[in-house]
Amino acid sequence: MKILIYPALKETEGSGHLRRALSLLPHLGEDARLLYDESESAGRDALITALGFAPDSPQVHRRLDTAYDLIVLDRRATAPEDVERLYDRGCLVGLDEGGSSRARLPFLVDTLPGTTVRHAPNVRALQLPAYPESRRRNEALSFRNILISFGGEDAAHLSERMAAALLSGADYGFHRITVVEGHLFGPRTWPEGVRVLRSPLRLVEQIPDYDLVFCSFGLTCFEALTAGVPVILLNPTVRHRRLSRRLDLPEIGVKSPRTGKLRRLLARPELFRELLVKAAGMFAPREESLDALIRSLFPPERTRCPLCGAGPSPALARFPRRTYVRCPLCGLVYLLSFARKRDDYDGEYFFSEYRRQYGRTYLEDFETIKTRSAGRLARIGRLLGPEPAVPRRLLDVGCAYGAFMQAAREAGYRTVGLDLGRESSRYVRETLGLECLHGDFEKTSLPEAERFDAVTMWFVIEHFQHTAEVLEKAAGLLKPGGIFAFSTPNGAGISARTGREKFLRGCPEDHYSLWFPARVGKQLKRFGLDVLDIRLTGHHPERFPLPGYIKAKTGFLLGAVSRIFGLGDTFEVYAVKQATVRSTHAGRRS
Repeated sequence: MKILIYPALKETEGSGHLRRALSLLPHLGEDARLLYDESESAGRDALITALGFAPDSPQVHRRLDTAYDLIVLDRRATAPEDVERLYDRGCLVGLDEGGSSRARLPFLVDTLPGTTVRHAPNVRALQLPAYPESRRRNEALSFRNILISFGGEDAAHLSERMAAALLSGADYGFHRITVVEGHLFGPRTWPEGVRVLRSPLRLVEQIPDYDLVFCSFGLTCFEALTAGVPVILLNPTVRHRRLSRRLDLPEIGVKSPRTGKLRRLLARPELFRELLVKAAGMFAPREESLDALIRSLFPPERTRCPLCGAGPSPALARFPRRTYVRCPLCGLVYLLSFARKRDDYDGEYFFSEYRRQYGRTYLEDFETIKTRSAGRLARIGRLLGPEPAVPRRLLDVGCAYGAFMQAAREAGYRTVGLDLGRESSRYVRETLGLECLHGDFEKTSLPEAERFDAVTMWFVIEHFQHTAEVLEKAAGLLKPGGIFAFSTPNGAGISARTGREKFLRGCPEDHYSLWFPARVGKQLKRFGLDVLDIRLTGHHPERFPLPGYIKAKTGFLLGAVSRIFGLGDTFEVYAVKQATVRSTHAGRRS
């Protein structure tokens, strides 16, 4: 997999983003690259060289000149124009993203606890490759060996202020004070009595040698706590202090250390013991590291709207391997899946999995589905008009084990089925004696010379990732005046309305689109399909958010309410192909 890491490099943004990017790079495979943007990297060549990478290394790219599977943004706050520039060059993964672009990134990882206020990430607080492998040996809280570390740049000069405060004459009981002088510090003057550690390559491995670390909210803070070393924070901004307080981390001010508060903290050793106990749980090593997570992602083929091509669009909900997005232009809710695409619809799909959802297997449910199909066929027949002299042709996409096809044959149709399951398509051919193809509708060639009077997709359309292409193909297979009919879950049903996040969390991972009755007419019109009828189905009184005893007594009434207000959890659409088709959907990423 081709992965690009794009770290923050501008002056005043420190060296932490670049350090983390370089620590990740060797773990992401031989095709991983670092984008060392020339417009930002002035004066930083010495830093990247000191960190073990030559600026002209094959792994370091000066410009974005190719496409990638993933682009990992370690930018702190990615500018909207950068999102626009990068969006079609690879699937964007935000790492501790804090800017206004956070909502629009397809995948978010927060490695630092307590930073999320809005737009929860897909994954939180993973183990970093740079976290210390060893922990502090001496568990006694005797603060003698002190480390001051405020990053690779320390533009706010917190290091000098902290060192001066600790040497101001107050007896804190410290034996040795060491200050880290980062690669980007420039000339600095240090008080007498301070040991200087200049440009350490692996500071994270030295942290366990100290008893106490003075730093700000950020990676060094969490590296120290992971190593079992207490911290006291002096923060560069009010925002950093707010983040510190959210996690109850000991802090002594913004920019200028408050020595009185420092003395009070040092007089309470139990506070630091509690902090280390809390940190042992919060920052315990995880099974999956950040690099392992990134390598495990299967990026979606497209991140723009699969119906109209719009994007980047804000996320609606995020889960560990899924991001749901609502298109602001056409209204489609679609899934960006980072899991391996399911291609096995044989075996358990129509049996144990079907039973878990419906209480019986598909074949046990065959006659019920067939009975329901008769109503669907009657509606299609009425919309098609008077019966012709020759039998009408019908294509059933995702025909499963053929219940609808058998009903269509009994209603006088010449049927053709198509299904992704080998076993199901074989059953339709050999047991039911109906024409059935095995394959993916998106990829299977179907002759358009003899077009169909009807194309149906019963609970199938949501399984396609390339929605626009599927609708174009379906419309192309229809005769003018032919009927396109499908059923799908309802994004405005009672389950979705009463708990959107719970509803989306429970959606099958191979459902790539979510449809709404109020929007489907405009969406299908793009493909020359005029909606003639919409039927709300799947009315479930038991899903209303009411106490059980009320639902038991008012089930019939709740069912009526569901029908009147269109709260069914599924719906059916019947659309006619226009005589002249003019596709108007926008261009899409290839």
